[in-house]
Amino acid sequence: MNGAEVPPQENRSQLGDFVRAEIEKVGIKLNGERVDLTTLSNEQILQLFDNLMDSDAFVLHGTNAEEPYETLEPRQANDAAKESGNKEAVYATIDKVAALNHAIFNTNYIRTKLRSFTWGESSYGDGKNAPTKVVVNMSPELYQLFEEHDPNVLSDGYVYVLDKANFITAPDAGGAEFHSETKQLPIVICKVSKQLGDVLFVVGQGDKDTVREYTSDDLQEIAVNREKWTKK
Repeated sequence: MNGAEVPPQENRSQLGDFVRAEIEKVGIKLNGERVDLTTLSNEQILQLFDNLMDSDAFVLHGTNAEEPYETLEPRQANDAAKESGNKEAVYATIDKVAALNHAIFNTNYIRTKLRSFTWGESSYGDGKNAPTKVVVNMSPELYQLFEEHDPNVLSDGYVYVLDKANFITAPDAGGAEFHSETKQLPIVICKVSKQLGDVLFVVGQGDKDTVREYTSDDLQEIAVNREKWTKK
């Protein structure tokens, strides 16, 4: 915890109490700073994170791992979509869907199946609040795994609830993305189920789809942007 951006104890306690109260509304007791939400329905999970985001006190970070991290360390990102996504930082968002996507996207498994892959998110909304829809765009080989409903592309993961006051807004991310260049101590760590994929990673259902395939032009643009940002 040394060097982490920890809110004053009184404020941290108040934030923890707020999260605890919201979690207890869905019938789960928060034990310390970790909670297992995998028994909740998809609807309950989405509503819980809606309530947390409505408070305007938190940002979220999703990570797919077998065990959670006690502290989130700044890491070098490599984002082809925007310059702010190429910092050594802890990244977070007010978009619950984006955080949940990252929590259940089984990166380790997919790396065993594919030599390389690209995925990114496109958010749609009115530009004032968290997006109303998030579409996950994928390179062809990755899209095929989802199209074939490979059962291992998703796995249980973690969403970290963080103090928004410790983060700054990314200037080129439409107001939904935040980052901090110092390590962060989560207020609460939530384990979430891969069953969320039933509503977050939808493919083969026409207009309801939230998973789409990148075109060759898209991938070319991504390659150009990635080279541009990494040279800076």
